[in-house]
Amino acid sequence: AGLGLGEVGALRVPDATISQQVDQAREIAQVMEQMSARDRLATRHIQLLQEKKQALITAAVTGEIDVTTARVVA
Repeated sequence: AGLGLGEVGALRVPDATISQQVDQAREIAQVMEQMSARDRLATRHIQLLQEKKQALITAAVTGEIDVTTARVVA
């Protein structure tokens, strides 16, 4: 159930020059770095939101904020 010789022979294979391949590899590397940077930024934002959530929970439990009115208790 593999590919037959006729099917393999009919496959279209791109024939990019070495220069084109290098350019494409650079572009891919740049995109991957951008994605990695965005991933790191999103991770940091999630951490900050988790800290904010915990601070709000602590403030509510300790009575620093009135959860029924969402006002800071002086």
